[in-house]
Amino acid sequence: LVKLERLYLSKNQLKELPEKMPKTLQELRVHENEITKVRKAVFNGLNQMIVVELGTNPLKSSGIENGAFQGMKKLSYIRIADTNITT
Repeated sequence: LVKLERLYLSKNQLKELPEKMPKTLQELRVHENEITKVRKAVFNGLNQMIVVELGTNPLKSSGIENGAFQGMKKLSYIRIADTNITT
């Protein structure tokens, strides 16, 4: 999985995001799971990431650690529709 660029784990009843994903990852789609939090460590070193799809999860604003998406300079799309995130 050294050159893995796209990882689709939708509809798998995941409760949290996997850690230690390949550094080459550009697209992560984990919609329609049971994810309630996004830890900062999950995205550390994923500088090639362009797309993160988190929609349709019971995710809350308080479940996203400060700086979770920090350093992801190529990130251009984050989908959080159909979550419990409020402003």
